[in-house]
Amino acid sequence: MDSVLATHDLVVVGGGLAGVSASLAAARRGLSVGLVEKGPYLGGLATMGLVAIYLPLCDGEGRQVLGGISEELLHLSLKYGPGQIPEPWQDPAATQKQRAQARYRVTFNPASFALALDEIVLASGITLYLDTLCTEPILEDRRLKGVIVEGREGRRSLHADSFIDATGDALLAQRAGCKCALGQNWLSSWFYYAGARGELQLKSLGAPAHGTGEPTAKNYPGLTSGDVTTYLLESRRLVREWCQENTDKYPAILPTMAQLRTPRRIEGALTMEPQHREYEDRVGLIGDWRRPALAYQVPFRSLYTLEFDNLLVAGRCMAAGGDAWEIMRVIPAVALTGEVTGTAASLLAGGSVQNLDLRSLQEELRKSGALLDEN
Repeated sequence: MDSVLATHDLVVVGGGLAGVSASLAAARRGLSVGLVEKGPYLGGLATMGLVAIYLPLCDGEGRQVLGGISEELLHLSLKYGPGQIPEPWQDPAATQKQRAQARYRVTFNPASFALALDEIVLASGITLYLDTLCTEPILEDRRLKGVIVEGREGRRSLHADSFIDATGDALLAQRAGCKCALGQNWLSSWFYYAGARGELQLKSLGAPAHGTGEPTAKNYPGLTSGDVTTYLLESRRLVREWCQENTDKYPAILPTMAQLRTPRRIEGALTMEPQHREYEDRVGLIGDWRRPALAYQVPFRSLYTLEFDNLLVAGRCMAAGGDAWEIMRVIPAVALTGEVTGTAASLLAGGSVQNLDLRSLQEELRKSGALLDEN
């Protein structure tokens, strides 16, 4: 039997921005939170993956559709610089027409963001487990009782009343036996290079960063160590070839994780589809980061499975189908779903997520600055 490392009210697996947002939301409501991250620092693709664009909090037509922790983290990403919020979104008196000229988004420095994430997480009283791999769940009927984690001291367990899978590939949910769907990933490589004067520039190669269609290139599933190894080696091959063609530049910073987009997701109580429709259980809004469009409502049922009473799912492994998965995989959206699930965990009180009082959840989210209603 593995020894118990700690017991918390909530354990969040995955320290990307979905996991950070979930942990912050729960800790601010009085829960004891353990946050498990297999890497050396927080932020996931935004920091270790060098995907350094905080995509829009607006609908592209001058209306803000995301607030709460999503907006808080956008500002936090600039705390240690560099970067600047577009001027119309700094001015409270700016008109919708003025804001429609510049989307509410920023480009940030990944290292600066990682430092700021450490600071805000530790200040919130969250117990952080870095360099710690979650290997399997401990199950009892319809509930998770704990997770087995592997650290430098060996295998131990973390116990909690509720759990959030923020792994990005539904690892915890899949290993618990939840139904999942597979996605597709095309080769890309984001990295920093330096020119003749030594200034750093962000560069992306491979699959388009703002693709609106389906690339015809090879699919990289990203679900096995072999998949990930191949993806990492191939992405670095792209960088080598670029360097060979651009001899006046040299690579400066490479990502420390595979830049996979949509490897695997849960089949939730409801799958969010790319349609403009109203949900009674809406817990937030999201715009289409690729084009001006009406905001989509995000249903709470897409953030949990039917197999377990105390397991929630945040981030890009939520139940989103088709083009909705592409919309929901980016930074503002994963921060939104993180805040929702962390808030929901604070309201569970040992009950089932399927029976959660939705009005109480929506009220708590609105109190925190989340936007649930279209203007």
